[in-house]
Amino acid sequence: MKRVIISLLAAIMVAGIGQIHAEKIEDRYVMRPIQGGLLYFILPYELPSLQKEKAVELDVTYITGFDSVRVNMSVYTDMPLATDSIVFRTEKSFRISDFETFFIDQENKKYVHRYSCRFPYRYWQEMYVDSEPFCLEVYSSSGTLFYGFSSNKWKKEQQWMTQVMLLIERNNRK
Repeated sequence: MKRVIISLLAAIMVAGIGQIHAEKIEDRYVMRPIQGGLLYFILPYELPSLQKEKAVELDVTYITGFDSVRVNMSVYTDMPLATDSIVFRTEKSFRISDFETFFIDQENKKYVHRYSCRFPYRYWQEMYVDSEPFCLEVYSSSGTLFYGFSSNKWKKEQQWMTQVMLLIERNNRK
């Protein structure tokens, strides 16, 4: 755990997190006290498609004291998918086969697939410490969809998420 915190601090110094001007961190998440801890909700944000699809929309929920995060996502396609797994890829890969499908619905000319999955909080931290952006892959019988940030966009996303993670770490110490 100390290694992850040190890595987060190093990422802040290298990225110059204090230099964020475009948006305030408070505009990207909500923190609420709940019985037994704090709930952090990372407001929906887009992860661009690396193909010609619409960006996937992600939101993240973490409750202090638990060892996992819940990631909800909306995936938009031209046809309904029979999704079999979701992969978050960094230097390591984390494949999720036991995700929940909340619904598949049609919006205008696109199908929206709403999925939810859990994975270790530590892995979520590591996704944002890496110098290279993580990639989200959605596997189905129709093929694979790829999503990820460009290098420039990654630096901005990494900065604000690292700030939120530092707040979580500070609040977990109490």
